Amino acid sequence: TWAVVTLMAVFASFFAVKKAYRTSLFIIASVSTSWLINEALKLAIARPRPELGSDVFATGYSYPSAHAMVGICLYFTMAIVLSPLVVTRNRKAAIWLSASALAGLIALSRVFLGVHYPTDVMGGALLAVAWVISMREIWNKHIRPA
Repeated sequence: TWAVVTLMAVFASFFAVKKAYRTSLFIIASVSTSWLINEALKLAIARPRPELGSDVFATGYSYPSAHAMVGICLYFTMAIVLSPLVVTRNRKAAIWLSASALAGLIALSRVFLGVHYPTDVMGGALLAVAWVISMREIWNKHIRPA
């Protein structure tokens, strides 16, 4: 979605301006690759969307939910990058709780709007968490500032 792309670009640009180029590229790579994985899975699985009401518009295949997968990946990637920048455990927890709350709201909204089955959203969320765990390992071993 445009909101995710815009937020990713702003977040990555902030670190690029600070000359933290590896962090900026990490953000772009983490979120962009989650979208590519999502698109590949949608094409491979080709699950149709639920029947939508006349007020709701959605296109493409349903599983896994791209909003859930890419949104969760974005917010958790932001948490990975921001949490080492704060000192206290409470602030680290606040970052992760905020990311989790945003992820949860995205997931609930997709089901509430009727554009996904609950399993589409759960699948997208689980795939996002798996991807973020993989990306966090890359962050911790190769990119994270000392």
